Amino acid sequence: MMIQRNQTSDEKVQFTFYAPQAKSVAVAGSFNGWDPTHAPLRKDRNGDWSAALTLAPGRHEYCFVADGQWFTDPNAPETAPNPYGGQNSVRVVAAADVGNRSKRRGSLRGGVRSEGATAMSKMSNRKQ
Repeated sequence: MMIQRNQTSDEKVQFTFYAPQAKSVAVAGSFNGWDPTHAPLRKDRNGDWSAALTLAPGRHEYCFVADGQWFTDPNAPETAPNPYGGQNSVRVVAAADVGNRSKRRGSLRGGVRSEGATAMSKMSNRKQ
């Protein structure tokens, strides 16, 4: 994830998921009602899907949704159990960080670097 500060109390967070064979990828989480239609990602020529979302300070749980299958972010610093027997990725946006005009860069790439559909088919399907 790449974090960019703005002048409001919210923070811009870059979500990236590697899935070169996927036809669609989105991020769903506590910040958008777990609705993947609210945060589709865009694919680049290298197979990385990404989107920058504005998140309020707090603890946010999320998963990537690639072609209807739910994936945790293997690079997330924290996970939490979900009510479906799986795990959600966790991203914390610290209130103390808000308003800081300096930029902090970090790289957090989701997904499994493998042959796209094969790797995705090995992951469990999560239903909401």
